[in-house]
Amino acid sequence: MSLFPASPVLRIGLYMLLGALSAIGLLIAFAGAVAYLVIVIYPLLAIWLAFGLFVAVSAGSGRAARAYVYGNLGVLAATVIVFVVGIVFTTASYPRPSDPPRAAAFLYPTLAVIGLALGFARGWWGPVRHSARSRSDRR
Repeated sequence: MSLFPASPVLRIGLYMLLGALSAIGLLIAFAGAVAYLVIVIYPLLAIWLAFGLFVAVSAGSGRAARAYVYGNLGVLAATVIVFVVGIVFTTASYPRPSDPPRAAAFLYPTLAVIGLALGFARGWWGPVRHSARSRSDRR
């Protein structure tokens, strides 16, 4: 199965599911770090989901679609990485779990935004697949 399914209904459903999971990851990240400012994030996430719906409804495999998919995958990858590091940190200090430093509270949202930006950039400026013929065969 490709990142860009041919069926419009399947594409819309998968893009919205991926966007919703990414939005949940970003909300958890920002709610833990700056709880009172998370209200600013809601409209941005609504715009991000609307962008995903627009991309899913329109032609499904262009630069915008790749950027949306890779951006969401970047957020989810950052979420998994922070979760695994948190589990390892908690397990390593088992007899007497220590509290993480206050600076660690901003680590998760920072990594989530970096994952979003890197994924979006990778999708937007990443290599475009061409036909199977080489450049010399096209001349």
